Amino acid sequence: MQIAARFIAVLALGAAMIVALMALRGDGTPSVSSQRSHRPGGDPFRAELQRCRDRGLAAVGDELCSKAWPENRRRFFKGEKNPSAEANEAERAGSPAAKAVSP
Repeated sequence: MQIAARFIAVLALGAAMIVALMALRGDGTPSVSSQRSHRPGGDPFRAELQRCRDRGLAAVGDELCSKAWPENRRRFFKGEKNPSAEANEAERAGSPAAKAVSP
């Protein structure tokens, strides 16, 4: 009886490992976040950062990635907004709902 219990435990552990590996591997369909990033008319700088991210370790030697990362840090720490966000804020400021909220 003890041998059968060990055999079942080993099979269950093996099945769990197989399921975990399949989940980590993925099915190859693009996720929601990657679908959003491919919209036309987006920020070309963001596309460059995504290209560098997708290259992985090969991006370390890429000259364009070496320029994009410091620029990204500069934008982040300065709080610089992208032009599309500024346009959205301008539209909201002109809307009646925004005027009703402001004191």
